[in-house]
Amino acid sequence: MKTSNLTLNESAANGGFTHRIEIGHADLTETTTNTAQVLEALTLPAGAVVLNVAAKLITPFKDASDNAFNNVAIEIGDGADTDRYLASTQINENGTEIDFAAGSGAAAPTQTGATVATANGSDAATTQALANALKVDYNKTITDVGALITAVAALQAARGHAYVAADTLDIKVGSMSAKSLSDIDTGLLHVFVTVAQLNTLSEAID
Repeated sequence: MKTSNLTLNESAANGGFTHRIEIGHADLTETTTNTAQVLEALTLPAGAVVLNVAAKLITPFKDASDNAFNNVAIEIGDGADTDRYLASTQINENGTEIDFAAGSGAAAPTQTGATVATANGSDAATTQALANALKVDYNKTITDVGALITAVAALQAARGHAYVAADTLDIKVGSMSAKSLSDIDTGLLHVFVTVAQLNTLSEAID
């Protein structure tokens, strides 16, 4: 694994990202089957703020001798929340790999698909049936709104997270049943991160 600081010109020309992290197949050394490996990519001192995270899959990961090894997903987070910045994202060529990913820290909420198919009421019985159907779908709508609120809260938490104590930016690489990450022999991933240092910023601005 290699971590590089982007130059001021590189950062300014590319959305303000400050670091590039390169992860290759040789970094995956976990030999126990169905066991994830956590790579500590950046040290985050107290006062650090992670503003943005994104990933670009340069070469999909795979075990060239085992097409059945089809699930290697990454999460990006820290010691308190493994997917604070990027929810589970597939990087295995034999799965459905994702070439580009921007951090959100949460998957999009699933809608329940509220819809009322019951016919309009024409008498007491059909009106009651319609009322019952409306109640069911009203509750589905409440569930959807709750899921949306949760997703928005996760998105807000993922952007601009400030560290009151030192931590690390972690990239968790998942495996699958009966397969070991150390058998992966192809793959390259670039992760881009924007980190601001509040302590340094306070000292720099008079």
